[in-house]
Amino acid sequence: MRCPYCGGLNQDTSAYCRSCGRDPRYAPRALQKASTPPTRPAPPQQLPGYQPSNAPYPVKAAQAAPASAMKQPVSTAARTVQQSDSASVAPASQPPEEFPPRTMAQLEALQKLALDYSLVSDDESTGGKRIVRVLYKQCAPWQQIATLYTVLQKYQEDHAQRFNTVIVQGLTHPDANLYSFDNGQLIYDRNVRLGNQILHRLQIETDNGFTATAVRVVLTEAAN
Repeated sequence: MRCPYCGGLNQDTSAYCRSCGRDPRYAPRALQKASTPPTRPAPPQQLPGYQPSNAPYPVKAAQAAPASAMKQPVSTAARTVQQSDSASVAPASQPPEEFPPRTMAQLEALQKLALDYSLVSDDESTGGKRIVRVLYKQCAPWQQIATLYTVLQKYQEDHAQRFNTVIVQGLTHPDANLYSFDNGQLIYDRNVRLGNQILHRLQIETDNGFTATAVRVVLTEAAN
């Protein structure tokens, strides 16, 4: 309670003002009304579009976006990029029942899943080694193995006895680094001695050889 004489603050049960010692109950009505703080009216109901008078800047009510703005048309350039990305990836087929192959017969059966490819480079290296790099779409591991083995078979028809090692690398981009691959690699070594046997060894890795989903296949066959 505020004293109507001096304005001092007192408890509501105080009989005398502790500042001036007067009894606020006997103060004139004019002083009592002046000492009573005005009551603040309740704020109006905040309906959509309500804005307080002391707001620092205008506040706009939230409006639902029109249905036409929810779905923006795709530009021609963006559609072209999407189509080019999807065109560089071969449709994934189901893996064969016998995958990864454990015999040469199972590997040969995979050739029906090979993709079309184009030759990027065909280089001869030291030590009787040939490196063939081919370009084809990014695809599943079984399609990579099938395509790489098909390239090897075609290469062996022309150069069966010339090279001791043939390396076939699969690429998704023609400008890839000479020593890297991203679409599988096949290494075929002729006349490899394993114990007391002379064998032909085939090593195949999918992707770039380091991904978590990469598949590695090692097969051998007897040398004729």
